Amino acid sequence: MKISGKQIVGLFVISIVLIPITSALAAERATPYKGRIGAFVGYSTTMQNYEVPEGFPKYETRTRFIGNLRGTWHEMGLQYGRRAADLIRWSTDYMLMVSLKKYGREHIKEDLARYAKSLDAFSPKMTEFLKGIGEGASKELDKSPYKGQVSNFERIMLVNNFDLFLWMHPSPEAHTGKTTPIPEKSSMLLEEFRIERACTGAALSGKSRVSTKGILPSPTRNGETIITQNHDGSPPPLGWTVAYVATPSDTEANVFWSIAAAAGVAGGNNTSVNDKGLAIAMHSGGRSDDTMVFGIPVQPLVVYAAAYADNVEEAAELLTLGPPDYRARTGRKTIEHTAEWLFTVADPDQVAQVEVTSHRHAVRYPGGGVTKESGNYVVSANWFGSQHYFDENNVLVNKLIETRPLPPTKYYAYDWHIRHHFGEMDIDKNMEMLGMTWHYDKDTGRRIDFAKDGTAMHLKGMTPCKFEAGFGGGHATLTIVRKNGKSEIWWVQGKPCEWLGPWQHIDFAGYGR
Repeated sequence: MKISGKQIVGLFVISIVLIPITSALAAERATPYKGRIGAFVGYSTTMQNYEVPEGFPKYETRTRFIGNLRGTWHEMGLQYGRRAADLIRWSTDYMLMVSLKKYGREHIKEDLARYAKSLDAFSPKMTEFLKGIGEGASKELDKSPYKGQVSNFERIMLVNNFDLFLWMHPSPEAHTGKTTPIPEKSSMLLEEFRIERACTGAALSGKSRVSTKGILPSPTRNGETIITQNHDGSPPPLGWTVAYVATPSDTEANVFWSIAAAAGVAGGNNTSVNDKGLAIAMHSGGRSDDTMVFGIPVQPLVVYAAAYADNVEEAAELLTLGPPDYRARTGRKTIEHTAEWLFTVADPDQVAQVEVTSHRHAVRYPGGGVTKESGNYVVSANWFGSQHYFDENNVLVNKLIETRPLPPTKYYAYDWHIRHHFGEMDIDKNMEMLGMTWHYDKDTGRRIDFAKDGTAMHLKGMTPCKFEAGFGGGHATLTIVRKNGKSEIWWVQGKPCEWLGPWQHIDFAGYGR
């Protein structure tokens, strides 16, 4: 076949175009952390390989973004439910399958009524949001083999307390007026979950801070505040994940973005970011002698704080004391939390860590705790660092909030990474931190890739990102908070170290009223 001159020119032009594209794709695969905004969106290379229960679908390779929810809290819930109905069915079906076997129907309904009562006392708006989610997903939920076991609202309440029903459960003493058996050791949190399933995160301020330890400089490169969160939860139900933007018609509320660890969850389980530049990341906290109680479900609590707080101080107050009308309705001085939680918060001016148990709370700013951060940043790794706390009557107690600390290996993985790259912590360095498959010696900062016996450390749950068969992780987020309050958000489905290509992304400057 004879090729004409025009065809030769055409082939030459095509090759010029294709070679850079091919090279770019190869580079993207070789250095996945460098990919942020590009012509294509990346994906999890492993999520569809993880086992799911028989009859359940494989996990999606990306977090499903369900768009901008608008209207009243109930209307936004309806939109959420309709757009994620199939995923909500699977996450709630899984929770019912496990919980019915573990606790029984009557016990579940009693417990859900207690959580619902606490949530309604805190914020009827959040109750309406969850009711709307259940109603919006109703047509899909009607296909469930568990239809009729509980109401659709109870389904949504169940998945919003997935951590408590799967891994933690209030003690028999908390079941006042119980009429059904309480599982043995129900107040215990599995040690495996505590150590192997630990979440990690950090908030790095773009400014310097004066503390009792002297002037703490900013560790970031461009004077931007960066907050990261690695939600290290094991699916299911955490593989069926959604993210959304919400624009409430309530003009007192902020426009915000949030990611839900499992479809049907209000949001807040990982990170929420609002249009004032406030970011809140949440995961399981440190350890104390407090037991779990039927308090306010933590995911709707974070969503409420993202909607109604404008800065770190306001968020800390809402997350510890609650709004004034909650305290007036209940007569409480502080929020009744379900368990031990850790909230990392950031705004354009400062960063902090809010540490809570069911009966105490503390707010730790950089340089103000027993931790070793060398700059204006805080690291979170299921480990409390406050030197004192406030009790449930909001009275100061000069004791450590954490009474049974665990070895904070993952804390030092983040802390040393920041120290080694101090002043250089930009988007890429933070993405690298979220995807670390190594850790650092806590005293020397020496990088450790393998244990002495030759076993990879990431298989032991010692590193932020683990290549562990069958363990998917929830998702990871990274948020840039700029001085003008506008933010950019990146996130991935599953583990960052198993993500290929540019991260999912939103420029929050494109949202607002």
